[in-house]
Amino acid sequence: MFTTKTSFKIGFITLVAGLLTVGTALGQAGHMLNGVGPVDQAWSGAGTAIPQDVSSALHWNPAAITTFGGSQVDVNLQLMVPNGKLNSFVRQGAFGSMFGPPADVSGVTDSDAGVFPIPSIGYVFRQPNSSWAFGVSAFGIGGFGVDYLAGATNPITTPQPPSGMGFGHISSEFGLFQASPTVA
Repeated sequence: MFTTKTSFKIGFITLVAGLLTVGTALGQAGHMLNGVGPVDQAWSGAGTAIPQDVSSALHWNPAAITTFGGSQVDVNLQLMVPNGKLNSFVRQGAFGSMFGPPADVSGVTDSDAGVFPIPSIGYVFRQPNSSWAFGVSAFGIGGFGVDYLAGATNPITTPQPPSGMGFGHISSEFGLFQASPTVA
């Protein structure tokens, strides 16, 4: 049976070994906004405590909609322009002598995804002299997109077998949207 001291040593050695073997993760291809709309985005999330407009109040701190007098509407549009790169490398004979490439192959492909719109709209209604406020919101809160064209220079974008060893043209698009009613 292990003693506490032995268990601590094993745990410490495991932790150190784990930290020494950690590599860099380079698979990020998306974006989660730290704010909704350009004002809140400029505040880098500080709008949670001090909302500056209807959109940030509805998204981060719904009770704050009672601080706005009367009715207000916010309509915002942000544009995301991703600039991803796809790197790949395949060693000579990586899939066996009959299937692998005859020499090391590597390449870089730039994404040509274009511009992605991220809309947001918020509406707050409050009667004069009322302690109640009502709101409704619809926000784009994140997303991603890539478009890697097929090519002969990058192993992963070469045509699919038997003509190549890759996937060919790789494309994706995802948008994360949130809609919610609010009463405060």
